[in-house]
Amino acid sequence: MVCKWTKKWALALFSTFFFLLTACGEQSKAVADIEAEALGREAQTLSLDWLDLASDEASTNEVRDAIADVKAILKETSISSPTSANTDVCDGDKSRFTAAFVNKGNSKGIFVCSQSKRFGKIFLAQVLIHEALHLGGITDECEVTRLEIEIMTSAMRIPYKNAYVSQCGLD
Repeated sequence: MVCKWTKKWALALFSTFFFLLTACGEQSKAVADIEAEALGREAQTLSLDWLDLASDEASTNEVRDAIADVKAILKETSISSPTSANTDVCDGDKSRFTAAFVNKGNSKGIFVCSQSKRFGKIFLAQVLIHEALHLGGITDECEVTRLEIEIMTSAMRIPYKNAYVSQCGLD
């Protein structure tokens, strides 16, 4: 009789523990997403400040136009966590360096991955400029990266070189 009672209690305790563990995991993911969104909004403000600096220093009309486009896009763009339909971009095998991304079908949003906190606000601000260029209709990564470099060097030296710099022969 004692063993039967102990097994029932053990099962009940295990079920409760498992439920709490699952709930805490979901809560920590939600907290991480909220923190990433907050960092994304701070980075958005920083990138808009950089674009103000860059517009005064742009070397060509092409760069000046790109800066104006990116600035307008970033002012209107929502920063959010990925939805359940696109979390694989942040959580997949190749995603450890993904700070943010855009969806081709979503012209008004930049999704910020929770791991962007590892990289910090300065890195993320530059990534937002890169992603805003995509929202402006440029799909070619080399062209986006070339303009990103032009914009960033107009505002200051490039804080970070993304993976496309070497792949596109831009270093």
